[in-house]
Amino acid sequence: MNMKTRHGLDIRDFGDVEDKNSDSKDAEIQLGPDGERHHTTVLEYNRRLAASVSEVVKEGRVCVTLGGDHSISIGTLNGHMAAVPDQQVRMC
Repeated sequence: MNMKTRHGLDIRDFGDVEDKNSDSKDAEIQLGPDGERHHTTVLEYNRRLAASVSEVVKEGRVCVTLGGDHSISIGTLNGHMAAVPDQQVRMC
């Protein structure tokens, strides 16, 4: 018996967010206004992630994002806030 059946969970994999602007090793690295590397790549990726997270949350689901580095929290939080603007986000 798998976890989904045993615990009555309705688990759904919404798939990956495509990294369309991935910086290649040969490309010139674009710096952001404060000198952050890969600024455009991170910005665009998080816009797509936020849109995906927002769709999941609007369906009444709990969204769990896996993978990437710490920067995926930007799109994850923005997606939740877009779906439920009155929701409070608390960092511990």
